[in-house]
Amino acid sequence: MSPGQRVTPEQQQATLGGSPSAPSRRGPRRAALGLIRIYQLARAGRPSPCRFVPSCSAYAMEAVDRYGVWRGGWLAVRRIARCRPGGGRGYDPVPEPEELRQPRGGSRAPDVVMRKDAP
Repeated sequence: MSPGQRVTPEQQQATLGGSPSAPSRRGPRRAALGLIRIYQLARAGRPSPCRFVPSCSAYAMEAVDRYGVWRGGWLAVRRIARCRPGGGRGYDPVPEPEELRQPRGGSRAPDVVMRKDAP
């Protein structure tokens, strides 16, 4: 590409990934993903202390890529907090969007309160 040539949003999306309609969100996300990748490269060749699959850094990359820096970062922090002696282990994927919307505790309070009619 020559220096004076303009880049179309489609070309930019193909090169950088992500949505062409949200260029302001792409920078922080790419920076966060870059920092996680630098960490992964620094740890390369060493035994993984991770108790979960995927590893915490892979989980963080997927969470940030899927949900953005703030929500994905929060999911990554929660995952790292679970990685402690006596904590869980095994397969722990990044939750799907519909799993994040469910209320805690499983069931929701009824919308209509049933009342007993007076005698």
